[in-house]
Amino acid sequence: MGLFYIARLVTLATSLVFSIIVLGLAADMISITEEYLDSYYIFSALAVATAVLTFVTVLPMIVIDLFRRGAFSSWVVLEVSWLSILWVLWLSTAAYATWTDGQVFIGSSCSFVDSTVSLVCNEFKAVEAFAYLTWILLMAYSVTLFAFAIKGQTLGNKTWTNTVRDATFLTAPTRKDIDAPVLVATGHPLQTSEATPAPVSMSVSPAAQV
Repeated sequence: MGLFYIARLVTLATSLVFSIIVLGLAADMISITEEYLDSYYIFSALAVATAVLTFVTVLPMIVIDLFRRGAFSSWVVLEVSWLSILWVLWLSTAAYATWTDGQVFIGSSCSFVDSTVSLVCNEFKAVEAFAYLTWILLMAYSVTLFAFAIKGQTLGNKTWTNTVRDATFLTAPTRKDIDAPVLVATGHPLQTSEATPAPVSMSVSPAAQV
């Protein structure tokens, strides 16, 4: 599953980049609205929390799996579970941002005389866009990984407690030939048959002859 492992790295790295972008946009939005309105939009706080959670969990998932093969934190069952929680949070963030945008900037193209208002409006749109993209990426990967894990398990592979890097999803496990001869340290087959006893001489000594 080399291609799927590469797809995993691309998905997680892209989600990490998007979360950093959303974190910066939402934090700036909170700063501006608190300065001018003495308050902030709830969706922006949700965006900050979701982005921080994504950053502090996805980054270790990438780094640990690169440097420590078979790590517990990279098991498929844990990865599917946590990424599913993350994409639900990103969907909630995107939906809440869209709803708030519809209440504050109804049908607006963000062309305001006040540059600060235009900036906040554009940040609304950007947070929505990146939140939706991150949701789609994480959901698509999680659903695909879940389906692959079920397929691999039905074929007899150890998928749920294995990592994407080491797991086999779409092929049945190979069976070792249990009838193969056992090899000794020298590399030669170990003789398992009973040793043939040495022949016993039946000759009689001259002194015993009559």
